[in-house]
Amino acid sequence: MALLQVEHVQKIYQPKGGAVHKALDGVSFEVEEGSFVAIMGPSGSGKTTLLNLIAGLDRPTGGSVVIGRQRIEGLDEDVLADFRRKAIGFVFQDFNLLDPLTVEENVILPLTLEKKVGRDALNRVHDVLKRLGLYDKRHRFPYELSGGEKQRVAIARAIVHRPLLILADEPTGNLDSAMSRVILETFGELNRTMNITVLMVTHDPFAASYAERVLLLKDGRLYAELVRGDGRTGLYQKIIDALSSLEGTVASR
Repeated sequence: MALLQVEHVQKIYQPKGGAVHKALDGVSFEVEEGSFVAIMGPSGSGKTTLLNLIAGLDRPTGGSVVIGRQRIEGLDEDVLADFRRKAIGFVFQDFNLLDPLTVEENVILPLTLEKKVGRDALNRVHDVLKRLGLYDKRHRFPYELSGGEKQRVAIARAIVHRPLLILADEPTGNLDSAMSRVILETFGELNRTMNITVLMVTHDPFAASYAERVLLLKDGRLYAELVRGDGRTGLYQKIIDALSSLEGTVASR
């Protein structure tokens, strides 16, 4: 079942007095429930614009975005904000944790916003922290944690309210290679054991190789779709080959 449907999405920017810039040009794809998909592309390919449209942080010039059964581009701002808060979990490169709050307080925030408080909410937070190996750090503050621990707290916060979709924007961008591997394995484990649907934007072929599918954008269009068939190493090589081909087409223009 398709959880996310992106249909012929366009995004055109025209600054006052400036030239028209087509950031996205008819992009279409689906993401099945319980899948792990990566979006890649060179700078200016449209991947961040695409993520913002899926998140409802921007609106397409044309086409549609459907999450679950909800078409989101036509929703008014208040309804869209409510839907986004309930249906989407966000993981950012910079963690976006609140420093004055403990780990436990950071993770419980989405439940608090939904007015879910009390013992049941706290139990849910503790269950997620245990799953991510953070329970013994629940009373610590973000400044007391390593970068990898901060990102795991951010993941816990993103999944605690059981959203339909996790959107991860360069989630390993501020981490070293060892911590990056831990975070990517965490996404993979949550995807397998909890059926969590993950859509991750990354520039890193190693990170993208943890996904089941990789969508490669070029000049606002879908340039290639790569599917894991023979393990992560095989997908990594497919990504490297596709990026080399893409760079060759860019250089030849």
